[in-house]
Amino acid sequence: MSARKRRTCSSVSVDHVHLAAESLGYAVVLGAISPMRDHQKVVRDLLGYRIEALIAIGPQPPIDQVRELRKIPVAVIGRPPRDETTDGVHVDEARGIALAIDHLVQLGHRDVVHIDGGTLPGGADRRQGYVDAMRRHGIEGLARVLPGDYTEQSGVEAVEQLSETDALPTAIVAGNDRCASGVLFGLARRGVRVPQDVSVVGYDDTREAALPHIDLTTVRQDSARLAMLAVRAVAERLETPRLRGRDIVLDPDSSFAAARVAHVRECFAALALRVATGGT
Repeated sequence: MSARKRRTCSSVSVDHVHLAAESLGYAVVLGAISPMRDHQKVVRDLLGYRIEALIAIGPQPPIDQVRELRKIPVAVIGRPPRDETTDGVHVDEARGIALAIDHLVQLGHRDVVHIDGGTLPGGADRRQGYVDAMRRHGIEGLARVLPGDYTEQSGVEAVEQLSETDALPTAIVAGNDRCASGVLFGLARRGVRVPQDVSVVGYDDTREAALPHIDLTTVRQDSARLAMLAVRAVAERLETPRLRGRDIVLDPDSSFAAARVAHVRECFAALALRVATGGT
């Protein structure tokens, strides 16, 4: 029996960071996190390359466990900074979910369910954004939050839970695109039409969300800008060592991507930046 893989994937790809780093004259050394290589192992290996700065996509770097990280600039994409030693670059998650609710209400929906991301990055903010938006529209009495974990399976399970109570809403806002993909599968398996019977909205506008076999409306993030801001943040701290870390928050895109979604690749990664030189 295989365990469910919980992967907190950011819509920011390694390609985005490569392009941003190269534009500022940096080379990128990649360290991928896997079941066989935890955060500490990956970071220690990267430090062996004499890196000048570290960018993490998704996970918090193990600063307490790896003291050497306190000697270099560190930025995290997709999370607020843990303290003044790191930069955090992320989207206003609550605002993003609020945009999704606003969009659905404008279409006439009132019974809107949210499948959250639990304790995973952005989960609490997206959940609170949903609750606040439902209250703002005067439909807080219809608000329902189902537990999720940003996986397809959590979307399928949420649909099963709703079907068991015979209480399908008119719309579902999933915690991310992967969860929305599971929702679409679960609804299709029960003969529920999307969007004729139930509308579904995802979050992140991942690259895989553009694949052609499932229609999905999703909240778009400017992934290239997130990557550029993270690279610039550590580059500035290299130039000004005493510069403290910052919480850099972007507004989500107010437009919605009419996209399609499929299985998302493993995307936990720590990125190391090093000035490109002719040597090794």
